[in-house]
Amino acid sequence: MTMFTMNCGGGIIVIPYSLISIWNKLTGSIQASFGSFNTNVSLLLYDNQLSGPIPKSLGQAKLSKLRISNNQLSGYASFLFGIDKPELTDVSLRNNKFKFDFSNVDLFQGLRNLDIAHNMSQQDDIKTFSPSLFAYNKCLCGAPLPPCK
Repeated sequence: MTMFTMNCGGGIIVIPYSLISIWNKLTGSIQASFGSFNTNVSLLLYDNQLSGPIPKSLGQAKLSKLRISNNQLSGYASFLFGIDKPELTDVSLRNNKFKFDFSNVDLFQGLRNLDIAHNMSQQDDIKTFSPSLFAYNKCLCGAPLPPCK
C-alpha cells in the first residue's frame, strides 16, 4: 500500500494514500510534490487556512474526491477538471478565491458533485453544463441557473 508521509511539528505522520483527510488549521501553501499520487485518492483538506495557488501537480493526481473548501486558496482551478479524470466524482472548492475558465473544459459524466460557490467564477463559464451540477452553489446565478436577484 502506498503511504503519504507528512512532517507535522517535528512528528512524522504516515497515512494510507487512499484517504488523506486533514483539517487541523494547516497554514501555508500546498507544495507541488503533494500531488504525486499514483493511486486513487480522496483528498480532504477543507476547513484549514491554506493559501496560494493549487499546484499543477494536483491536476495530474488520480483523485476520486477533492474537498479543499473553506481555505484561502487562489488562482485558476479549471485544470482540476476534465473528461480525462473519470475517477473524480466529488469536488468542493467552496469559500476560496479561485477563478475558473470552463470554456474549454468537458466534465466527466461521472462527476456527481461540483461545489464552487463563493469563488470568482464568471456566469458565462457555466452555461454549457447541466444545472444539477451547480444546484447547491447558492452564490451562482444566471443561465443555466435561475436569474440573479
